Amino acid sequence: MFWKKYKDIILITVLFLLIRLPFLDQLFLLHDERDIVLSGYSIAKTARDLYGNFLPINFEELNPHNPATAIYFSALWWTFLPRTVFFARLPYVLITSLLVPLVYLIVKKVLQNKEIAILSAFFAAFNPWMFHITRLAMDINVTLVAGLFGIYLFMNRKYIFSFVMFFIASYAYMGFRVLIPFMLLYLALYHLYTNKTK
Repeated sequence: MFWKKYKDIILITVLFLLIRLPFLDQLFLLHDERDIVLSGYSIAKTARDLYGNFLPINFEELNPHNPATAIYFSALWWTFLPRTVFFARLPYVLITSLLVPLVYLIVKKVLQNKEIAILSAFFAAFNPWMFHITRLAMDINVTLVAGLFGIYLFMNRKYIFSFVMFFIASYAYMGFRVLIPFMLLYLALYHLYTNKTK
């Protein structure tokens, strides 16, 4: 029953992964990736960052400042993954595969149209910008997933969990904080509209 209901989204998610995994280690880590990955590795092995701070909340020495969520996300994986460029980026590819079902569920909830939701998930999975960014060990990947998950939870009236996701998203990527007031305004208007049409 689950396969029959979501087979299109499962297939798109599998394709999402299959086209991103080959040659994942073809390029060296970018400057931002290196800071996140090495900081995560240091915390996983010593519980201290690269500057000797014990389990810090802020990483002000890094530029851009404070990708804390991405660093701790990376640290979780370094407890059991080999130290290679491929495995440094793999966790971020895996978590961003959740973008496919999240886009589908949000669009379907808003438009009540399964075909448009599937098309939206398809284009989200295979547009060039998304292909590039989801192959990198970057804080924006954690933010995208947490932000969309927060929207989905809010639309389903799971407000506490939604705000937790928004907090994680804003803490992972400071640029997201600018979007949150507008997003909450839109979601509030969405609820008002849906309540009136019931």
